[in-house]
Amino acid sequence: MKRGRPSNREKILNKNSNDRCVAINITIPQKLLNNIEQNISGLSRSEKIVKCAEKGFDLVVSAQ
Repeated sequence: MKRGRPSNREKILNKNSNDRCVAINITIPQKLLNNIEQNISGLSRSEKIVKCAEKGFDLVVSAQ
């Protein structure tokens, strides 16, 4: 582990990086979730949902 302040080079690299990690909680109706699990390929449920979001599939959320 590096100690001390980041170098100017590291600051520039970090500033130009568009990669960010965030935690998102969403609620998906069971019928839509079943449809995603059956029709989208992926290793896990999370990966399948991420693929839908990246491709722009509508994830409809209704207020209940």
